[in-house]
Amino acid sequence: MITEGGELIIYGEGEMRNYTTNTQPWYEVRDKITTVEFGSLITTVGDYSFNGATSLQTVNIGESVEQILANDEVNYK
Repeated sequence: MITEGGELIIYGEGEMRNYTTNTQPWYEVRDKITTVEFGSLITTVGDYSFNGATSLQTVNIGESVEQILANDEVNYK
């Protein structure tokens, strides 16, 4: 799900689903995620996508992302 270096790559098309605080598919490894890379067809980042990702340092958001529904403690840039 994540690389050995801690990179989570999210593929797909359109909107990501919204999560609650512990329902993300990567919940069990959330503390190991250091970087998130979005695929070129993602348009919306869902609520609580990276809640609890305490090691997260970098979020690379592609030009296709139009909306960020961020109810987590990540500073999206």
